[in-house]
Amino acid sequence: MPQTLKIETQETPQPGLKAITLTGGLTLETVTGFNQTLREETAPVLLLNLSKLEWLDSAGVGALVQLLVRRSKGKASLALVGLSPRNHGVLQVAHVLNLFSVFPTTDDALKYFAQHGSMSDSASQSA
Repeated sequence: MPQTLKIETQETPQPGLKAITLTGGLTLETVTGFNQTLREETAPVLLLNLSKLEWLDSAGVGALVQLLVRRSKGKASLALVGLSPRNHGVLQVAHVLNLFSVFPTTDDALKYFAQHGSMSDSASQSA
C-alpha cells in the first residue's frame, strides 16, 4: 500500500478550471497533506484526476467528501476523473459515489465544463 501522495497541477485550456492529478495513495498517512494542499484552493472548478491513485482507504474517502462539502459551501465545484474500478468500488461501498460528478477522462470533463461553464445539478454522475 503506497504511503505517499503526489499532488500535481496540470494546465487546462479553460480559465477558472484547475486539474490536479493524485498519484500514490490517499490514506490515513497522507490525508493531512492532501487537506492542507487543497483546503484553500480557490478555482471555481476543480478536477481531481484519480487515474494514478493506487490506494484509497476510508480516511481518503472522508477527505474527498470533506473537500466536496467545503467547495460546495463556497459555491465551487469538484469533479472526479479517471476512477479505477477498485476506487470506484470503494466510493460505491462507502455510499458516497453518487455525491460526486464523475467523468471517465479529463477530456470528457473539459468538454462538459466548456459547454456548461460550471457544475450544475445536471452534471453526469458517471459520464
